Amino acid sequence: MHSPYANARHVLLLTCEAIPNLGPEPEMFLFFGGFDPETMRNPTKEAGFLAFLYPISEAERVRERLGSVDYIPTSKV
Repeated sequence: MHSPYANARHVLLLTCEAIPNLGPEPEMFLFFGGFDPETMRNPTKEAGFLAFLYPISEAERVRERLGSVDYIPTSKV
């Protein structure tokens, strides 16, 4: 691989892995979270996050019950 920047000192490596079906349902609940803003903005700190997959039935009903679970930050005043 070649970087367009002569002084590049970092590498981003992504890998993929097939995950077997969690059950007979075609849909699942996927959660990523636990990102600490102070840690994520500081490249000298090691960072981690939470993630899980959970099979879900009747996804439309769950959506009605939960609404959106997307985090939308409020602007700082």
